[in-house]
Amino acid sequence: MNCPNCGAELKGAGKFCPKCGTPVPGNPGEQDFTGEPGASAGPDPGKKKKFWIIGAAAAAAVALIVILVVVLGQPKKINLEKYVEINFSGYNTKGRAEVSIQWEELSEKLMDILDGNSGALLVATGTVQVSLDQDSGLSNGDEVTAEISYNNELLKQYNFQFTGKSVSRTVEDLEELEDRIEGKGITQWALWEAGRRNVAQAVRQNPALDYIREEDSLYPLQGKAEDGRIFTLPQLGEYIAGPEGRSLFLTGGGGMGKTTALLRIAYLRRESYIAGTPAFTYISLYGWNNSGDSYITDRILEHLRFRPETDTMEAARHELMALLSAPL
Repeated sequence: MNCPNCGAELKGAGKFCPKCGTPVPGNPGEQDFTGEPGASAGPDPGKKKKFWIIGAAAAAAVALIVILVVVLGQPKKINLEKYVEINFSGYNTKGRAEVSIQWEELSEKLMDILDGNSGALLVATGTVQVSLDQDSGLSNGDEVTAEISYNNELLKQYNFQFTGKSVSRTVEDLEELEDRIEGKGITQWALWEAGRRNVAQAVRQNPALDYIREEDSLYPLQGKAEDGRIFTLPQLGEYIAGPEGRSLFLTGGGGMGKTTALLRIAYLRRESYIAGTPAFTYISLYGWNNSGDSYITDRILEHLRFRPETDTMEAARHELMALLSAPL
């Protein structure tokens, strides 16, 4: 191609003649920035956008992989504070505290986390210890703290660790010693003591029940539940006295041992009260005419001594029902 002005040969893709400087429009070697023929070529913004999208997607994928690696690499945890219990007994100003761990629930949770590794379970539970900052001479309103200790270094090999530092509980509902000595109040202890006396009196006053005292005089007793399970007498007692609280309805013909079973269970209850111990009592239904819903509560209250503030039978019934409805 030659310059239209001076005729010089044009080489390359310049816009002007190198000899005379005359503009040379339409040079096929170059495109301007408008994208029209002869203009200079520029970057493609569409390609840049594609590059940005691909780059962002790759970065997001890398970040997701990093997050998954970090999360999956974290050790599993159990907060021991959920499994520590503090219980109180005794009397106001002379109360006692005991701490315990719900080992059954904790072990079940551990076996799930440790994929059934019983060896790891023994190692984990063996590192756990709890101790009380005070356990005697307690009064209502005192605060007792259980400190929790464990060794997570031993648990690293199982990619697992314990958490939790302490559990605190305020002392409350300790009886006054004077009321306990005098046997006053509608309390779990009073209910337990009255029931123990009732059962012993029923067996003592009825010669036909004297055999309840002697294990060798009893024929083997067992029960069968609706689902087919068989209960021995000791198992039946544990079922009734379980911490969850249960109702039991025995059915059977006369002379099959229903009264014997229940009286024997009640008779074998321990002779000294411990806080949280279920109460057993014997109530004769002789004279019951199904005329009211307070027959049983009134028979129980007949054997209890009320405090001065419990000045009506209705108030006594209310206290007793509140006691019976509360967990041990």
